[in-house]
Amino acid sequence: MAQAYVAVVVATLFFTIPEALTGIHILHDSISGAFGGARAPFIEPRMGIERTFGPFDHPILYGVFCASAFSLAYFVVAERRFSNLRGMAKVFGVGLATFMSASGGPYLVLMMQGFVALWERAFSRVQGRWAALFSLMALAYIAIDLFSTKTPFHVFVNNFTFSKQSAYNRILLFEYGTAEVARHPVFGIGLGDWERPAWMSDSMDNFWLVTAVRYGLPAFFLLVAMLLGLIWAAGQRKSLPTEWRRARHAWAFTLFGISVAAATVHLWNALFVLFFFLIGAGAWLQDARPGKTRLPLHTPPAVSRVRPQRLL
Repeated sequence: MAQAYVAVVVATLFFTIPEALTGIHILHDSISGAFGGARAPFIEPRMGIERTFGPFDHPILYGVFCASAFSLAYFVVAERRFSNLRGMAKVFGVGLATFMSASGGPYLVLMMQGFVALWERAFSRVQGRWAALFSLMALAYIAIDLFSTKTPFHVFVNNFTFSKQSAYNRILLFEYGTAEVARHPVFGIGLGDWERPAWMSDSMDNFWLVTAVRYGLPAFFLLVAMLLGLIWAAGQRKSLPTEWRRARHAWAFTLFGISVAAATVHLWNALFVLFFFLIGAGAWLQDARPGKTRLPLHTPPAVSRVRPQRLL
């Protein structure tokens, strides 16, 4: 699965590099023209390039799709070896494809995965390295809360978005969205509309907040518990083969990066499906046994060879 996923991401570069340079949305508009969809809307360029859609509805979605392949490329395809030039070239290709989206959310997914991969490489022989990492994150959160005039969420949004307007909009979305959760904490508002000023868009760029607003806090906590529970259970397994440990790192780091970025972007349509697909893609780590071969469901009966008798 990792090999196929990374190959698809790298293959999109044949379309998205020309798209970033020319502004012609090759994949998106070709698919829309063939199946009757709308053409790609105009979005302001960033950093001197057009923001690429690929085959998705928005550059953010394409960027998250590409960035989600980083850990799979590094740990599984490149086998965590810098000497594996072919594999590392695919890691670079994943980073380049993410860059083509020119979106802050995908860059954050890439940065989070890169950070934890670097941490794992630097402290691979240290026991309790993950507990230490989570402790440092908690201390950083407390320090920002104590010494900053803004909340940690405001600091996070202001520093990981491209424009002040986008950051301000996300802060307003968080304030009105959490107020909606406080009014409907158990069942949410369903598919109804949420209260906001008339000039605000109905788009809510926060997957976790959308989940709580639409389905209530129980759905939010159950989803988070499922995600953390699966990762924790997989992390408890000992004496796994090296290939399995690399796959476990890739899976956990991918989900970590998407989960952090989901606080600044909503995962909808294909990305919603991808997120749950990736959660389930590592479930085999819970109970699969190394070296155990699987027999086919219907084993054909053994055929005995009888030497024909010579006719007299």
